[in-house]
Amino acid sequence: MRRHQKIKPIAIAASLAFSATAAMAATTPYDLIRPTWPLSWDSTAISKFDTTITKKHGVLNIPATPESFKAGALMPDTLDQAYYDAINTKISPIRVNQAGYLKSDKERQFYYVGSAKEFEVVDADGKSLSTKVTGIFTATEAETQSDWTIVAGTDASTVAQNRYIVKITGQSGKIFVGKIPQSVPTEKRLRIKVGDDISSTFIVSDDVYTMVKDASLKFFGIQRSGNSESWFHGPSHVKDGAGKVVNGIEEGNITTKEGDLQGGWYDAGDHLKESQTQAFAFMALAVMSASNPTKDVDHYAYNQAEFVNTDKIPDVLREAKHGADFFLRAFRVAKGVVDDMPVSVGNFGSDHGWWGRPEAQDYVNVSRRGGPDERDVRLGELGSNISAEIAAGLAILSKDYAKYDKDFADSCLMVAQKMYDFAKNLKLKEKNLGPGTYDGGKTYVHNPKADGWSSAAYNGNNESHDDLALAAIALYYATYEKSGKMDYLNEAVEDTLIGDSQESSTGFFHGLARIRAGRTPILTLCTAFTRCS
Repeated sequence: MRRHQKIKPIAIAASLAFSATAAMAATTPYDLIRPTWPLSWDSTAISKFDTTITKKHGVLNIPATPESFKAGALMPDTLDQAYYDAINTKISPIRVNQAGYLKSDKERQFYYVGSAKEFEVVDADGKSLSTKVTGIFTATEAETQSDWTIVAGTDASTVAQNRYIVKITGQSGKIFVGKIPQSVPTEKRLRIKVGDDISSTFIVSDDVYTMVKDASLKFFGIQRSGNSESWFHGPSHVKDGAGKVVNGIEEGNITTKEGDLQGGWYDAGDHLKESQTQAFAFMALAVMSASNPTKDVDHYAYNQAEFVNTDKIPDVLREAKHGADFFLRAFRVAKGVVDDMPVSVGNFGSDHGWWGRPEAQDYVNVSRRGGPDERDVRLGELGSNISAEIAAGLAILSKDYAKYDKDFADSCLMVAQKMYDFAKNLKLKEKNLGPGTYDGGKTYVHNPKADGWSSAAYNGNNESHDDLALAAIALYYATYEKSGKMDYLNEAVEDTLIGDSQESSTGFFHGLARIRAGRTPILTLCTAFTRCS
């Protein structure tokens, strides 16, 4: 077996384009791409909503025009859904990149459906620029048509769960391409105007993707569970751990108490905390921060409403720590037995019987509404894939967070190594190889399958070879400088016992991710925290 002896682990740029330029002046980090009110409000739009589909009264008992409406101003973070739907009843024929365009973009395209030949770039108020900027459309062979139906719902706990329905017919015809001229102003909101039609705002800036990243992180802030300084809601589900412990439909064999499992992220618009989505999100945040260390900047405090007095910790890395904290809690609850770790919380049926703000659900005491005692503590949702993703994220934080909190980082490394050992040996067990145990003889009780398992909420592709490879490389990244040992790297790239039967889109590894004979894994390793020398 060929063993790689000289690979120095250092983080390098990978796929996510962060910008490390100066922070925005007197705005939040992403105000230039935040949604704005349209330049005019159609006060008749809500009157077109069909409310005959519900037995509930007063479902549109709101003003025809929002009180907060101001043409072109920033839309508030919270708003009655009917107002959003009223805006969407008119589908614009002009489609710009609402994230914006880079200054370096040689072509800044947008699309138009209609019959006009010319467009104008205008300011955010729809007025011509001081030097008028226009352009000519180019026809394509593509055609389109658009229509959609919006069905809005009410509280899931009510008998009449529909609110209204709106049917919309949009643009149809040939698609034209417009190219925004290079001469347009930068760092300010602009629009495209075609006749009487006007587009959403956009900007031209080298900070476009920094703003997208900042907006995405604020979404993570919304999804945070626990006493987590969410900018959007108060402490929520701080009683997690009070529900019954289950493994599928059977009673589990560990005990938890109220508050043991607060934290983590909600899966979607509901309040379930799912192993699959939490682990992937955590791993992705850790990888993005590690692979872009000079571009993961500090724009926010932990509470992302605070962007002046920040916490001096890179924002993506800090958000990854929020996920790590939850997994470390689960490890402590399991008393260090990885197979006993509860990384999913909530009951699919009862949680979906509640539709309300997350901070209120801790106080729900009506059955089938997902109150604290109905938030099941679920075992058996690790497998080799999820446990390896968690191990990868923890391994990365064990190195990259050490300068901010060494005790936390040391805990991350210890748990990462145990979870990787769990994941690797579960994979070997499934292939009838290895000892069939992990961590010095512990047996697999709740997690008998490495791949192909499912939960009440998720099923599908559960292959683990890619996650195992990532975990091994992340652990190499975390340990090599101190230990000088190549074990984790060689398991990733050379150990055919684990990965010989797995296919990989890259085809670069013999081992977990498979390498072809005679080739070195330069490409794949160098995009995952290492540089070959």
